[in-house]
Amino acid sequence: DLHVYDTGKEGSPITSILNQSALKESDVIFGGFHWGHAKQLSDFSRENGIQMVLPFSANAHFVENNPYLFMIN
Repeated sequence: DLHVYDTGKEGSPITSILNQSALKESDVIFGGFHWGHAKQLSDFSRENGIQMVLPFSANAHFVENNPYLFMIN
C-alpha cells in the first residue's frame, strides 16, 4: 500500500501525521519536503526503525545520528 500525507506549509505541525498507525507500519518514508519537518521525520524513522529517504542534502546533526536515513541530491 502507498500512503501519501500532505504536511502543509513550512512550519505546519505534523504531529497528527506522526501519530497515525499506518505511518508507524511503513517500510519507507520519502520526505519531508520542508526543512522544518525533516528533523521530526528523522527522529520518527529512527525511533520506529523505518527507512527514510530525504530528497535533499542536509548538513545537520540529526543526519549523522540516524542509521535509517538516506539522502539523495
